[in-house]
Amino acid sequence: MLSRILGNDTRFGRLMTKCGTLIVLNLLFALSSVPFVTIGAGLSALYHGVFSMLTDPDPIHPLRVFWEGFRRNFGKATLVWVGFVLLIALGLMDLGIAAQAGGIIQMLSAGVIGVLLIAVSTVSYLLPLLPISQAPLGTQIKLAIYTAVRNPLKLILVLAINVVPLVLSWMDEVNRPAYGFIFTFFWFALGAWFIGKLLLPFYRPLLEEGEDKIE
Repeated sequence: MLSRILGNDTRFGRLMTKCGTLIVLNLLFALSSVPFVTIGAGLSALYHGVFSMLTDPDPIHPLRVFWEGFRRNFGKATLVWVGFVLLIALGLMDLGIAAQAGGIIQMLSAGVIGVLLIAVSTVSYLLPLLPISQAPLGTQIKLAIYTAVRNPLKLILVLAINVVPLVLSWMDEVNRPAYGFIFTFFWFALGAWFIGKLLLPFYRPLLEEGEDKIE
């Protein structure tokens, strides 16, 4: 009876296998993010694992798949992440200066916020794209922007999944340990899973191309 419920060929067994795989992928991402500079590569590897799960009916080996995605996309993902962090830091610095200056200079804050929003949107679509496309980085950035503006509703959902939990954890000091536990074991992989489901219709043609198919 127990084997019938927990077997890999049952719905419950497949669900538990997917949950376990997501937990392992999340832990691997958390470990890979200890050096702050490798967060981009870790996120790209996480999406590599998620897209493998979404396109392969058989269970995946999370460690092997994560490492493959981390190794293949380390250069581009790190470059994207470092550039993104520098841009965000510069934007926040400009907002602080504008707030102190006041007057006309403060009105320029709207433009800075717009640039930051574009940057967050682009990176939110670019990091999932890196594991499934071998195109030059410039082409990948254009494709990420095109995909983001193509469906504003999905863009809002992607941004909400990426940004809202981090903002809540920053504002809620009392429950930060709970947020830390959730982030370490569950949230990043679960969020990547939902984003992968949202983006799969857009990125499926790349997955079906021989040169861009996930190994």
